[in-house]
Amino acid sequence: MVALALSVMLAGVLDLFSVINMGKTILADDNSRLKNWIVENTAPDAVFLTDHFIHYGDNSMVSINLAGRKLYCVRNCVDGSCDVWKKYETMKMIYSSAGEIERVKPLLEKEGIDYIVIDSLVRSNADYNLNEAFFNNNFTLVYNAEGISVYSVGMK
Repeated sequence: MVALALSVMLAGVLDLFSVINMGKTILADDNSRLKNWIVENTAPDAVFLTDHFIHYGDNSMVSINLAGRKLYCVRNCVDGSCDVWKKYETMKMIYSSAGEIERVKPLLEKEGIDYIVIDSLVRSNADYNLNEAFFNNNFTLVYNAEGISVYSVGMK
């Protein structure tokens, strides 16, 4: 029992050194146009479709989180017991829509997605095979600044 307590304490000390020596990332929270727009224009329980991987730094996913809204699918920073693969496959299907609104609209409704975010992270992800024109033609663009486009799932 004592050995267990000592090992837990040692692990805590090691974690403390990691936190102390961790690099700092400055987030432009107060100056984030996207975060401020989200707070002022979306419901507190709104769900956003974004890239699947939370990148450290100042980006659209961080702004959505700081605004207190939900991300549809995140594959990192989650417990290994969470099965996110089905959501990831659904996300890829939505982003690569290939012009089939009849296929995408029911998925968005079924999954409870309110907004679709297209930013540099989504544009650069080859897994998505992004068809950005599809979103411009079928959804209402509600935010467009700093290379970030946000579409409302409500149809045009």
